[in-house]
Amino acid sequence: MYFKIISVFLVLLIVLSVCSGSGEDNKSSLDDVIQSMENQGLKILKFNPERGRTTFNKLNDIEAETYAIDTYGMGDVTDEADNKVNIDIMLLANVYIYVFNTEKERIEGFKDFHKISDQADFVFHPIVYESNNILVIHFQYPEEKSEYDNTIKQAIEEL
Repeated sequence: MYFKIISVFLVLLIVLSVCSGSGEDNKSSLDDVIQSMENQGLKILKFNPERGRTTFNKLNDIEAETYAIDTYGMGDVTDEADNKVNIDIMLLANVYIYVFNTEKERIEGFKDFHKISDQADFVFHPIVYESNNILVIHFQYPEEKSEYDNTIKQAIEEL
């Protein structure tokens, strides 16, 4: 009888340890983030890192991948009077994606961001999204549609 109880207990212990995983963080990749954004209908353009540098380009030793929302490609930005693309809006680096090794490192990166942002006088306040090991910062410019924030939020929640 004791042997059966011990056997059942060991089997339950093994099942619970396998189901709970190895204790590692869920990890997402940059490709996962990009794919999730595209699945939500958001088009982004990789921004040249030389032109996309900011004071918070590096958080907790992780460099951001900088992107611009492709408002032209999404059909959202044209000057109706002369049907020209508003290049100023299209080429602004306003999405910063950080891929940390762990969720703990992402939390430390977010703390780094707060240290920097507490001293900054932003014209456009950043909106921060977090999931697993991913940190995304979006600066919404006045010309942008507010649904971009909702789109980014939904994309990050799907990770």
